[in-house]
Order: sequence, then C-alpha cells, then structure tokens
Amino acid sequence: MRYCIFLYLICLQVTSVFGQADTAILDNIEDIEANQFFYKNEKKSAIDWAELEEKQWLDLSKWKQELKWKEKIGNWRLYNQEMEMVEPVGYLLRCVGQCRIHRGTRKEIFSPRFRSKILERDDFETFSDSYAFIYLLNGTMLRLAPNTSISLNEFNINKHGSFLYARVNHGQILSIPRVDEPFTVQSMRETDIIFYPLSCHKAHVSVDETKRFSDDDLYEYTLLKRKHEKKYSYLNNFIEKNKITVPEQKHTTLFTSANGNVLSTNTVLDFIVLQNSTSYIRSRSGEGLYYDKSPEFAVSHFYSHNSVEEEDIRETSEELESGKWYEVKDERRELLGYPEGQKRFYMPSLVSRRMPSIFIARELFIRKYSQFLFEPSMTKRLMATKYSLRLWDSWDSEGDSDLSLNFLLGYSKMVELKNFDEKKKLFKRIGSRKETITVGHYDESYYNTALRLYLFAQKGRHSFFDLKTGVLNSTKKPFWKIITKQYE
Repeated sequence: MRYCIFLYLICLQVTSVFGQADTAILDNIEDIEANQFFYKNEKKSAIDWAELEEKQWLDLSKWKQELKWKEKIGNWRLYNQEMEMVEPVGYLLRCVGQCRIHRGTRKEIFSPRFRSKILERDDFETFSDSYAFIYLLNGTMLRLAPNTSISLNEFNINKHGSFLYARVNHGQILSIPRVDEPFTVQSMRETDIIFYPLSCHKAHVSVDETKRFSDDDLYEYTLLKRKHEKKYSYLNNFIEKNKITVPEQKHTTLFTSANGNVLSTNTVLDFIVLQNSTSYIRSRSGEGLYYDKSPEFAVSHFYSHNSVEEEDIRETSEELESGKWYEVKDERRELLGYPEGQKRFYMPSLVSRRMPSIFIARELFIRKYSQFLFEPSMTKRLMATKYSLRLWDSWDSEGDSDLSLNFLLGYSKMVELKNFDEKKKLFKRIGSRKETITVGHYDESYYNTALRLYLFAQKGRHSFFDLKTGVLNSTKKPFWKIITKQYE
C-alpha cells in the first residue's frame, strides 16, 4: 500500500511538471505567432519528424535538458527558425558540360539545369571542360571555370544593398556585379561563345545587316557585316528601362579561401584558388572593360589569415589596386604583387572580355526574379511570407548586417587556420609513408575549351571561300547560305 501511494505521488508530480511546461510552451507559441511570422514553405511544426527517434523522444532526462535550454534561450522557436532557414541565392543561367550541386546536410547531389534554383549552403561544382554562369538575386553574375568548386554559404538582403558570403574551395571564378553604368559599345564579336546559344532566347539579339541581293550577287551574301553594336545598344536601353524600378545599390561580397578573404563592393573580381592553397586575385572597377565609367563604391580589400590576434580585424585589411594581379602563398599568407599575372592570365581574361548576350540575360532575369527586392514598400513580413527571404537592417556601425560581417571575418579566419594546421599534419603523415602528394597548378585546362571554340569560330568565318576566286556557282545554292551563316 505504501509503495502504491508513493508511485501515485510521483505520477502527480510528473504530471504537474509536464502541465507547467506545456503551458509555458503554449504561451511562448502564442506570443511568437502574435509578433513573428513564418517564412514561405517553412514547416510550422518545430519537430523534425524525419530525424526523430522514438527512444530519444521518450527519454525524460533529455526532455528536461531541452526544456532548460528553451527556458534559457527564451524565444527558442525564433532561434530554430533562424538556424534552419535556407534562403534562395539565385538561378543557374547556363552550364556547359557537367555541373553538380551538393545540397543540405545529407548532401543531396543532382545536376542543375537552366533556371535551377540555388540555395544557401549549396556547393556548386564544375568538372573538366565544364563552365557555368550563375545569376544571383542581386544581379551579380558568377562565371565558373572548369574544375571549380564554390560554397554559397549565406545571402542577405537589406533596403540599401545585399551581402554574399561564399567560399572558393578551388578553381577560378569571375564575379561581375550589376551597376547602372552603360556598357561601352564595341564593334567586335562576342568572346565567350561557349555558353551560346542561351536557353534564354530573348537574350539573343539579331545583328544581321538588312540588305537585298539579286540571284547573281549571292556571293556578296557571305561578305555581310554583322553589326555587333546593336547588342550593346539594346543592352544599354534595357538597363536604362530597368533603372526606373531597379536602382543601383551597394552589393558586397565576402569570398573566403584557405589563405585569405576578399571583401569586394561593386567590383569585378577574378579569384583563382589552387589546390596547393596558392591564390591569385585581381580586382577591377570595370571601367574600360565593360562600363563607360567606374561605378560608385567600387573597392576591394584583402584580409590575411595570419596567426596574429588583432583587436579589430577590419583594420588589418589591404586595399587592392584596380587592375593589378596579386599572389597569396600558402606558407606565408601575405598579399604580394604578381606582375607576371597580366601575361599569364591574359588568355582566360580574353574569353570573358565581351559578353553582351550574357548581360542582356541578366537584365531579363532581374525583371523576372529580382524586381521585388527593390520595392520601397517592401516589409520584413512580406519578404518572409511571400519570397522566403529575411530583410536585414541597413549597413551601419550598429546594424545587424555590419555585425554579421565582423563575425564572419573572424569566424572564417579561425576555421581556415584550423584547417591549415590539420592539413600540415596530414601532409606530414603522407610524407612519412613516402606517398605522392598531388598539388594543383594553373594551366590551360581552365580556359582551353572556351578559347579554342572562340578562335575556331573566328577562323571559320572565311574558311569556305577565297576572295581571289571570284563568284562561284555553288555560292548561289541555298545550302551555301545555310552552312556559312553559322560562322558569322
């Protein structure tokens, strides 16, 4: 009888504890629902049913630990919401060859297609002889060379601009932010033709010269001049129209690597990271390369992963001179001038010199996918519930955007230094076993396919006829016009 009474009292106490906890949790939920909101496609249940195990769910001691944690955190539901939130970053414009996306904690792997959505924490990878162009929601275009891997860790939006946090694991990327400046009109043909034709058909502007020919002058058809200036005129008109709803903003990108960080704002950035952890960097304003004049706020800084502890990491940066190549050695992690880069990296820079069709596609994507970001009436609730994005505070010394940037600079430095120490231990063990260590080197595999296609098309424009032979009968046939048109 005594034992029965004792068990009864224990049951009453447990029931009371559960009742108080449930009441507290319900009050917390009601308070959150009154002041917070759910993101689009966010699960309202705080339980991850896919990962739930029965034994852990029925473990009373673990439940008490979680209860103490929730009481300590206070607004624990909002904390879980922030931790589990995965926001969209952009869309794939074009992949040539073989590309892969590694997504989520379970690392789901799939091959992206045209307009495939790219999310935070995605690892995007290109393989041998493969190229990719990624459109980010802020209008930035990322060009990935072969054998390149990049981790898109975080993407933040505020009313005055945007912020991207990404790690270049290895390979070569080209980052081109969107600015309102008109493009320099050029009469020469496009260079990065490996991406053409684009699946975004409206991005292709006809450059044919309208002219009538008689049957006796069909040879003159092969000598038609293409007016490539029409593409740039169309692009500049498109940019001018989009100015009404898409004003120029401050777009900041933090690219991290094994030996340093690059913080760029509205600058064209070339970033090469080899598997031996040597990096090559070049920052450009875009003036003379793409735009008529330099955009506002165009600046880039380099932050070294040295082992010296500094009070303020923002004060340890070095500003990158526009148009100058820099080298960062793994063992020193110091920024050094690299004058040989102008000659060594001339060929990969050549293929990305003229890309008006790519930029026309960007303006089309902005109108379709990003116009809502620039609406003056946009609120945090609307941004979350309709577009699944968080609207951050502005860039200032007290805003959460600036605080997040300071944290990421210190956090990435700490992680990369730890990785560097572990890599040295691993290489030491490999060396003790007298095994070969493969290190990466920059060679023509990063640009050879794109360059060869551009040069072949340039040569092929005049490979089917000889100006000294005069007018041939074969030039009057419809098949002649078809086979020569593709080389214009």
